[in-house]
Amino acid sequence: MAEKNNSKESNEEKIIRLLEENLKVSKNILMLSRKTRHWILIQKIKGWFYALLIIVPILFAIFYLPPYLRNFFTEIRSDVNEIIGINQEKIQVELSPEQLQELKAVCSQSKR
Repeated sequence: MAEKNNSKESNEEKIIRLLEENLKVSKNILMLSRKTRHWILIQKIKGWFYALLIIVPILFAIFYLPPYLRNFFTEIRSDVNEIIGINQEKIQVELSPEQLQELKAVCSQSKR
């Protein structure tokens, strides 16, 4: 009976030792799980940040850039016209009736 009592104690000691080991492993797994969840959260936040870093400037460009470009190209066009010496308002071409008929004939031939 003493042997059964000793084996019972050793079994109880084994169970306690295994439970303590299981508790340590479970705590380690819990710690790693928390670290992993934290890392995933950081990655999600970083992903949204990078997406906003790309999308926000594009939206600003869509709304604010066209008027600036329109003004810029208007200024460039007027500067180029001044350099070349062309004033679009003063361009007049006077054709005689013969020249007009000749021009119509040339245009009609080029369409064919």
